[in-house]
Amino acid sequence: MQQFRSEAVLEFVGDAALYLSRHVGAQVVRRFHEAMQIIARPSAPGDRLHLVTHSMGTVILFDLLFAARWEDPRLDTDASTQDIRPLIAQIRNILFGLGSDQNIGMPIASIHTLGSPLALFSLLSVTGESTHDLTSNLRVLLQKLYRQRGMRSLPWCNLIHPGDPIAYPLQGVMAQMLSSAQLYVHTRDVITERSNPLINIGLFPLLKAEKAHNSYWQNRVTADTIVKNMRLQQH
Repeated sequence: MQQFRSEAVLEFVGDAALYLSRHVGAQVVRRFHEAMQIIARPSAPGDRLHLVTHSMGTVILFDLLFAARWEDPRLDTDASTQDIRPLIAQIRNILFGLGSDQNIGMPIASIHTLGSPLALFSLLSVTGESTHDLTSNLRVLLQKLYRQRGMRSLPWCNLIHPGDPIAYPLQGVMAQMLSSAQLYVHTRDVITERSNPLINIGLFPLLKAEKAHNSYWQNRVTADTIVKNMRLQQH
């Protein structure tokens, strides 16, 4: 499995380690801020945002929106990161429930995570205080959305291909991450493919791992799940 280890798993772990470093993460913040300008406008009544994230992109998005490390005043004292806290503030101000005025901005209507390792990264906060902790700001957002949605929980579908080594279930982690705040979000793990017991043995799943990890964009279950949630939020 030398090729699989070098081209898939090690590359993913390396990307994750680089992003968690402050200086590489700061470069990502700047790129993301540029991309977010597409929706950086005053929201109109009825506007809402459906999040669809894949793989490490899930970790990056949730880190930018919720992690306490981007609120650290020490960022202002480093020439390479002096602009980061204002950029993070602008990104978070776009969304309802996150910015300096938490009652304005575009509300999130549903979340769909595809092939996501978010559960693995979130364990950083379960074991104690961490600058990568997502839970405090995430709790605030979910509570605000719960009230804004008329006491309805936010739908969050975590799609998993059984042959994807990067995808982790979320349902069991939410209770640890959010405690009572899990009432504000309805999290559901969705399996995108039926597992074949005749081939789901030995090294065969690993040989198909890369294909499985990139399969969500052409998967019917993924498309149907997203469309169903979008239609439900219209009512």
